[in-house]
Amino acid sequence: MRKTFDAELQELNYEMIDMAAAAEDAIDVVTESLASGDDAAAKSAVEMTRSMDQMERDIENRCLRLLLQQQPVARDLRTISAAMKMVTDLQRSATSAPTSPRSPCCSRSRSRPAPWPTSAP
Repeated sequence: MRKTFDAELQELNYEMIDMAAAAEDAIDVVTESLASGDDAAAKSAVEMTRSMDQMERDIENRCLRLLLQQQPVARDLRTISAAMKMVTDLQRSATSAPTSPRSPCCSRSRSRPAPWPTSAP
């Protein structure tokens, strides 16, 4: 039973590494699209974040399944709870990059807010 649980924790670790790499790739693509003004790269980054949404759900489901089936304590519980927090942060960091106001995919479609009034009428 413990070997199965350890294998599941190892698989969770691999999934977290994959998601971190995907977040890094998405940020790199957005950075490149901002520098070059490439709409195709910006749209690619948006697609990357959609796949990260699925990765987030898969990892959260694995964490919840481990919590419910194994009822971990101490170190194992901290590992699973840390993974649940990290997956949200990873997904958020990759998701917020393509929706940046300066992102090429969003800059043309969003209207800019009116400037703040400098003096009272």
